[in-house]
Amino acid sequence: MKNVPKIILGFLLVFTFGCTQNKKPKLVKPTPKPIVWHIAGLPNWFYLSNSRIIYNRWGINIFLDGCSGSIEGVKNNKKVAKILKKRHGKYWQQVFQMSVEEEILNRYSVIDLVYKSQEVVAIQKKFHVSKENSTTRVMYIDKNRYAILVTWYVPSDDNISIPGQQLIVNLATKQVAKSDRKFNWRRAY
Repeated sequence: MKNVPKIILGFLLVFTFGCTQNKKPKLVKPTPKPIVWHIAGLPNWFYLSNSRIIYNRWGINIFLDGCSGSIEGVKNNKKVAKILKKRHGKYWQQVFQMSVEEEILNRYSVIDLVYKSQEVVAIQKKFHVSKENSTTRVMYIDKNRYAILVTWYVPSDDNISIPGQQLIVNLATKQVAKSDRKFNWRRAY
C-alpha cells in the first residue's frame, strides 16, 4: 500500500509535465498558387520556346489562350502584372525581354561550344555525320550551366545507330564535359 501513492505520484508528474509543455503548433504556410500568364494569338514559337525558361525561373505557368484570347485572360494578366511589378520592379517587362534575349544568346553559345567539343567531333568523324544531321536539346540547370543532349541520324541509312551524347556546358568557364546524370529531357527545348 505504501507503493501505491508513489506510483500515483509518478503518473501525476508525467501527466503534469506532459500537459504543461504545450507548444504552439507550427503554422504551415500554404503553397502559393502558381501564377498563370495568358498568351493570346499565335505566338512566335522561337521566342516562346526560349522564354519558357524565364517563365519557369520566375515561377510563371503559361496558357495559350487561342487566337482571339479571352476576357478572363486579360483580367488575369492584369493581376499577374501587378504581382510581377512588385517582384521585379516597375520595368519588369523590359527585364523579362532582356532575360529572354540573354537566354537566346546563351543557347547559341552553348551549341557552338558543344559542336567544337572533343566528344562531339570524335563522333562526327567516326560516323561521318555533320551538324546538319543532328538534333540538339538544351536544358537550363543553373546559372551558366546547361545540360545538352546531342543525337544524330544518317539520312541515307536508317539502320545505322549512332550513340547520343549527353554533355554539361559551363558558360562561365567555357568547359564541356560528359555527363552520366539522368535528366528529364521532356523539359528541354
